[in-house]
Formats: sequence, C-alpha cells, structure tokens
Amino acid sequence: IDELAGHSLDKGIIVLDFTQFLSGPFCTMQLSDLGAEVIKVERPDRSLGAGPYVKGERTYDLSIMRGKKSITLNLKDPAELAMCLDLAKRVDIIVENFKPGTMARMGLGYEEIRKINPKVIYASISGFGQTGPYSKRGALDVVIQGMSGFMSITGERNGRPMKAGPSIADLVSGLYAFAAVQTALYNRERTGEGQYIDIGMMDCMYSCLDNAVVNYFATGNITQRNGTRHQINTPFQSYHAKDGDVIFAINRDLAYQRFCKALGREDLATDERFIKAEDRRKYTDEMEAEIEKTTTQYTVDEIEEIMLKHDIPFGRINNIAQVSADPQILHRGMVVEAQHPHCGPYKMAGNPLHFSSIDVVANRPAPMHGQHNYEVFARFFGMDKTQVEEFLAQQKVNVAASKKKKDDDE
Repeated sequence: IDELAGHSLDKGIIVLDFTQFLSGPFCTMQLSDLGAEVIKVERPDRSLGAGPYVKGERTYDLSIMRGKKSITLNLKDPAELAMCLDLAKRVDIIVENFKPGTMARMGLGYEEIRKINPKVIYASISGFGQTGPYSKRGALDVVIQGMSGFMSITGERNGRPMKAGPSIADLVSGLYAFAAVQTALYNRERTGEGQYIDIGMMDCMYSCLDNAVVNYFATGNITQRNGTRHQINTPFQSYHAKDGDVIFAINRDLAYQRFCKALGREDLATDERFIKAEDRRKYTDEMEAEIEKTTTQYTVDEIEEIMLKHDIPFGRINNIAQVSADPQILHRGMVVEAQHPHCGPYKMAGNPLHFSSIDVVANRPAPMHGQHNYEVFARFFGMDKTQVEEFLAQQKVNVAASKKKKDDDE
C-alpha cells in the first residue's frame, strides 16, 4: 500500500470500514496486514452472533478482524453520524458491503462522501453489484455459489450440486475488492483522482469458472460435475489409500507411463483401454477401479515416498489439523499467533503475500468491541478521557431509548 499510494506508512493509509459478514471484512483485513490503519465502525449494540467463542470473543471475529481498530458509532443518531462524516473527510479508503442503497440512505453513500473527500477510494461489495435486475437483492455466499454456476460443476458426477467447503464467493469477492483498491490507490497517485469501486459477488464467481465459460460459447457443451476428476486429463483425481486419500495429477501420456511404473502396474501401461488420453477418458471408471486396487494396499506415507521418487505430481488430502502441522505451511509462516488482550494467545492462518522489501504483519489480534474508542476519538475529535466517557455513557442511553421506542411502536 505504501508503494502504490505514494505514502509513507508513518503518514498512513487510513481505511474506514463499514463491512460485515465475510467478503468486506476479508478485504479490509488484507489492507490491515499490509500496513493500512483500518478503523472498523461498529454498532454500539452489536449482537454477539453465532459461536463458538473463546472467553466471550467470537472465533469468527478473531479470524477476520485482526489488526483493525474498533469504534462504536450509532449512525442513526444525527450527532454521531456527523462524527462519522467528519472521519470520512480524512480517510483514504472506505469499504462497505451492505445491500445497495443502504449507505446512501444513511447519508454515507459515495456521492455524499466525495463532496467532502473527492480523493476518497470507495469500494462497495454486494451480491449482484450496484446495477442490473438483481442489484436490490440481498445475497449470502451459498446463494452466489449456486447462481453463478459454480455449484453446477462442483460435486460428484451423479450427485447433487455442492458448495465449496469455505465461503469461496465471499473470499473471492473480498480479494477482488482488495486488488481493485490497490489499483485505485496507484491510479490516485498518478492522477490525484478518487474512485468508486463496484464489486458484485456473482460477477466475481462467474469470472472464476475456469474454461467452462469459453468452452460453452465455443462448443455449446455445458460442463458437468465430475467429482475430483479433471474434465480432460486422467488419472487426475483423488484415490483411497489404506489410511486416507491422495491426489494424482497425470496430464500426459508419458507421465501416465511413469505413473504405472511407479505403482508397479506396468500392465495398466500396456492395456489398450488406457494407453492414450482419449481412451483413458472413455474408460475412466475401469481405470479408477484398477488403480484403487493398488493404492488401497499402501498408506499415504508409502504412496508419497513412491511418487516423489518417480517425480509424479502427487498430494495428500489433509484435514485441518494435518495441514496446520504441515512442514511447508509452517516454513512459510502461514500459522501465526496473536496475543489478544482478553483471550490471550490464539493461532490463525497467516497472510500468503511475500515481498522482498514490504512488510506484511498478520499476527496482530482482532480488537474487542469498541476497544479503540478512546484512541480514535481523542485523535480525530480532540476528546479527552472524560469527554469520551461522557460520550459513551450518552451513547448507551440513546441506544436504549431508541430500542424502547422501536419496541413500543411495534
């Protein structure tokens, strides 16, 4: 961020974070890891949400809020909204992922903000983008996985469409937003202009369908679910071992010959059903059965030793505990430990970006709710400790009164 924006990190890139759920928070967490100061605006009466918890802190928040500063502002209160607008004047980036129109209704939309901060980079992430026939719809990850076509090509061949294990639509759109913000920072350094960024989760997932889209337009063929099998190459899938599952990725006929030799199954290398790739595709079921007769006689460790000796593309299918202890993951610093002020030490996945001369800091803890009220209010609004305490006390009274009025009206 420092290099792209032309700022020193002493001056600081400041992000005002109005995000929720996963896509937006994942974007701003990347910005935080690269040195931006991310100020997360939270409701004073924020609900805890679903667990699990560690000493009262939600593990979900621990995973996506690292390195951010948490402040509480009641944006339905005119005075606190004015404070938020004052903050918005002085930040570099704003990120939000509400349903389109929500920020504008609160008086915090891009058109309002750019009047007071024309150089702001304002990123909106939503299910379907800010325009189009679906733009007003709300959407969560699994909805987008389904509507984007992703689930139609995910799952076993004769089974139901399946979502990915992680919330991949949220994560991908968060990463696209992160890349777009970086580009906008670079553009602002060149031109001095701010930017509005419109990220639609459905757009992002459609763009990640690999070659299924171009194949459809070129040939009319609709890609089908195929389990772990590759659409073209085979054997290119998972197989059972004695004590787990493994993956082989064989993409050429010569590699297939080496693979058969490594397994001690030279008979498969000369079987006319399997010699050529197009024949192996035709007889994939039969080939899979033959290969699994052999793989189930070995442990995963034994298969790994054999495949590495013969330079065969291979991997083991790890569970979370196994991959978290994997020597490659540990060597790359992908398990980091943060020291939380309330929970104590906890571990999480690190940041995969590695630079020759840019620091990436991914081991700062997630904040507690409103933890940085004193710091941020003193710095931006000149409040002393007593004034902050009075403000927070009044905020609590106002929120309670507003809730009571709502309950009475209902």
